[in-house]
Amino acid sequence: MKFNITLNGVTVSKDIPESWEKVSFKDCLRVATMGNDVVKIVSLFTGIDEDTLRKAQIHNLDTLIGVLSFLQTEMTYTIPDTIMGYNLPKDLESESIAQYADIQEIVSKFDEKDHLKNVEAYPLIAATYCVKPYDFKEAEKIAEKLKDAPCTEVMAIGNFTLARLLASKLNIPNPFRRAGTPPSRLKRVMISWRNRLDFTIRYFSWRKALPSPVRNYLTGR
Repeated sequence: MKFNITLNGVTVSKDIPESWEKVSFKDCLRVATMGNDVVKIVSLFTGIDEDTLRKAQIHNLDTLIGVLSFLQTEMTYTIPDTIMGYNLPKDLESESIAQYADIQEIVSKFDEKDHLKNVEAYPLIAATYCVKPYDFKEAEKIAEKLKDAPCTEVMAIGNFTLARLLASKLNIPNPFRRAGTPPSRLKRVMISWRNRLDFTIRYFSWRKALPSPVRNYLTGR
C-alpha cells in the first residue's frame, strides 16, 4: 500500500507491505530485531533513515500503523512451485544423497540458544532444492538471491524440511500429504511465532520433549 511522506515540503510516495507475503526474507529477519519500534520498521520498509523519518509528516499515519498490524499475526507458510524463478521438486523430495547430506550438515549446526541465527540458514536449505544437477557451491550462490524471496516461501521450505528430517529420523509417515491436494500447492500453518517473530521457539521447546537420540540428531551429536 502506498503512503505519502513529506519532509521540508517534498513529498514522496512509498510502498508499505500489508501482509507477510510481501515481506522479503532478509527484511523479515531485520524486523525480528526491532521489537515494537515503529520508526525503525517504517524506516526499513521505506528506505528513509530514522532521523529523517522522525521529522517527516506521514499522511494517513493511523492507516499506516493499522497496515503494519499484520506483523503481530501468525504467518501462514505456503510451499510454492517455484521460488525466485527456480523450480522446486515435487513435495520437496531430496533428489540426491549429496543434497540430503548437506541439509543434515546445515541443521547439525543449529544452536538452541540462537533461534534467529538458525533461521538465517533457511535460504541455503531452500537453495539446495533449486540446483539441478545438485552442486552445493551453486546452492550457496542461489541462497543469496533467495534472501529477497517472500519470507513465507522461504520459511515454508525451511520448516517443511526440518519436519521431514524429523519424520525420517523417527521413521514415521510423512504427515504433510493431503488427499485431493497437489503436493506442490500444499499449505500448512506450521510453527507460529510467539508475539513478534519468535521464529522457531515453539519448535525447540517441542523438541526438548523428544527422545534424547532425536535431540542429539538435530544438534549433530
